[in-house]
Amino acid sequence: MDPGIVTDRTMKAVRIHAYGGPEVVQYEDAPAPLIGPDEILVQVAAAGVNPADWRIRNGQFQAMRPVQFPLTLGLDVAGLVDSVGEDVVSIAPGDAIIARAEGAFAEYVVVRAPNVAAAPSKLPLEFGAAIPVAAGSASLLVSRIGPVEGKTILVQGAAGGVGGFVVQIAKLAGARVIGTASGANADHVRGLGADEVVDYQIGSLTHLDGQIDVVVDLVGPKAQAKSWPLLREGGRLFSLASPPDQLLARAHNVTAMFGRGDGEIDGPLLENIAYLVDSGKLHVSVGNMLPLSQAASAMQASEKGHGRGKTLLSVEMFG
Repeated sequence: MDPGIVTDRTMKAVRIHAYGGPEVVQYEDAPAPLIGPDEILVQVAAAGVNPADWRIRNGQFQAMRPVQFPLTLGLDVAGLVDSVGEDVVSIAPGDAIIARAEGAFAEYVVVRAPNVAAAPSKLPLEFGAAIPVAAGSASLLVSRIGPVEGKTILVQGAAGGVGGFVVQIAKLAGARVIGTASGANADHVRGLGADEVVDYQIGSLTHLDGQIDVVVDLVGPKAQAKSWPLLREGGRLFSLASPPDQLLARAHNVTAMFGRGDGEIDGPLLENIAYLVDSGKLHVSVGNMLPLSQAASAMQASEKGHGRGKTLLSVEMFG
C-alpha cells in the first residue's frame, strides 16, 4: 500500500486502481505522504523500472503480496531528503540518497531511515536509481551461491539490470563468468567483465555441456531448459525469473533454487554497493531515461525483455 499518512498536499504519482495491463496505469494527482518518527521524505529525482513493477501491476504477486488500491508503483529511488522524522539523527534534509522504496513512481516517497544509503558521489544522482533493486538483488544472490572463486558461472540474461550486476559481482569474487545476451549487447556484457558471451539468438551453448558450476537464470523457462545439460553433476541453478522444475533438476543430478536469498536490500548493503561504484569496481548501466509520465510504456518495454541496463523514470519537477 502507499506508505505514510497523507495530507491535503498533492503530488504526481503513477498509480493503479485495479490489476490489469498497461491501460490500468494512471499518471495522476495523489496525496503526498507524511513521515513517521524513523522515516524520511524523499524528493524523487528518478525511479528505476523493474520486472516486479509490471508483475505487481498485472496481479502475478497478489497471492503472496496483497495490496490496497490505489497503489503507487515503483521500488527504486534516488533523490534528495526533503525532511526527516524526529528519531532520525544520521540523515539530514538535502542529503542525496538511494533506497529500495515502495511507491517510488511519484514526486515524493517515504523510506525508513535504516534502508537509506548515501548516493554514489561519482554518478549523476538520477543514475543512482538503477542500483537498489538490481544491484541489491545481485549481491544477495551471489552471497547465496557462496564462495565462487575458481567456479564457472553462466548468467542467462547478462545484459539486463540484475544480470549486469551479477556478472560484475561474481567476477569481482573470482569466478569465471559466461553471459548470454543478444549480439547487439555482447560487447556491453564483455565490457562488464564477462570472460565469454554467447549470442542467444544465433549461438549454441552445447560446447559448455557439463562445464558449468552455477547457472543464474534471469530469463525463465526457455533459458532453464537449455541450462540443465550445461551443469556439472552436483551443480546448481538459481533463478530469479521462474521457479525451476525440480523433477528436471533431480534428473540431471543438480540443485535448483528460486529467489535471491536471505537478507534485505537495506542501508548497509547499499552503502557497500555505493562504495564499489565510487571506487570504480562496479559499473552502473542505464539503458534509457524516460519521464515519470511514461511509466506505462516503460513497463511495457520491460515486459518484452531484451533490454540493456536499467530504464529510469525521471521526475520533471525535481530541482
